[in-house]
Amino acid sequence: VKDNIAVYYDYIVDDGDRPDTIAQQYYDDETLDWIILVTNGLIDPQWDWPLSYNTFRKYINKKYGSVGNAYDEVHHYEQIVQAHKVNFDNSIVPEETVEIDLTTYNTLSSLDKKLITAYDYEEKVNEKKRQLKILDEQFLPAIIEQVEGVF
Repeated sequence: VKDNIAVYYDYIVDDGDRPDTIAQQYYDDETLDWIILVTNGLIDPQWDWPLSYNTFRKYINKKYGSVGNAYDEVHHYEQIVQAHKVNFDNSIVPEETVEIDLTTYNTLSSLDKKLITAYDYEEKVNEKKRQLKILDEQFLPAIIEQVEGVF
């Protein structure tokens, strides 16, 4: 089931969403929150789950001293290998970058490079956590039966 993308729905976690509220919404059973966690490979709900806006800001303030400091601190440098573009058929080609060192960064034109601040980096990490896969409920009985068999 894990490798079959046809059995999942894409879901974007909103502020205030929790595994139990999503399980209630999709499976009508909040105790199936573990299905949400397991199917997305989430081990530690505190750190693997996306932070809310306010919690994210508190995290940034604690780690960097302030949001301003996080914007001022360079996390790393990137070279733009493929710029973001929209094709004639409206398909999107996402931007592709590779991490580079400062020396290489300084040799590139401004169109071919990006400076990534600590804030940008932390925000990207947090936002990536918002993309979940929700298992189609028709597969729940088989999964639950297998888990009960193991335990």
